Amino acid sequence: MSDDSAPAEVLFFPLASGTEVSTRTENGVPVLVIVAAGVELRFHTDDPYTVTRSDLEMAAVLHAAVQGYFDGCQRYLAAREAFGGWPGQDEPIPPTV
Repeated sequence: MSDDSAPAEVLFFPLASGTEVSTRTENGVPVLVIVAAGVELRFHTDDPYTVTRSDLEMAAVLHAAVQGYFDGCQRYLAAREAFGGWPGQDEPIPPTV
């Protein structure tokens, strides 16, 4: 039988200088950790051994916020590319995935 009590890193992304996002599994439960400016925000259930519907709802809100940010960036880059003659537009824009 494996010991799930130790945090296991699942996903880690440095976003910007001093900001990182990771997901971990602690006690078999997923935990989202955001560290910015030395402050750690942990998103997980109040009960460290289970996931509830409210956890899923919180994840949906976070997902919608990130999706909105992604969509906004994508629209901005598309508009910027359409008007490529503007000053500062000399760097190629990578394709969206």
